[in-house]
Amino acid sequence: MSIVICAIGHFKKKDALLIQADEYRSRLRKPYLAELRYQQPKHGDDRDPQRLKLEGEWLLSESRATYRIVLDAEGQSYDTNAFTAMLEKRLSTHKNISFLIGGSTGHHPDVLKQSDLSISLSRLTFPHRLAYVVLMEQIYRAQAIKDHSPYAK
Repeated sequence: MSIVICAIGHFKKKDALLIQADEYRSRLRKPYLAELRYQQPKHGDDRDPQRLKLEGEWLLSESRATYRIVLDAEGQSYDTNAFTAMLEKRLSTHKNISFLIGGSTGHHPDVLKQSDLSISLSRLTFPHRLAYVVLMEQIYRAQAIKDHSPYAK
């Protein structure tokens, strides 16, 4: 089993947000192990439909043969316990899970159509790097809840 996070965005190794996300990621154990795959945004106008299509094709390609969970402002909201239950259920029924984080203009309609579940981390809009940190913390927290760790107070 594996969790793959596929993201469109600028990810720089010395970025404070990525350092924090990697700290959470380093604490994960099976079946919560997570891998980040990312692609820099395509150059050009953010509103260019071809750019959004190319980014969507990459996300779908990287998440092939996985249970796809798209992060989208219009997705279903979860509290931490419900997110943990949802993740546990998916991990028990699917070999591989992917979380898809779109670029600055969101997701191409094909990504939304071909995803199995759409979730929202918040009603707020986050930069992709911050969404990654929040997602990694919630995956780590789900592991802590399952393990009855003091972290999951």
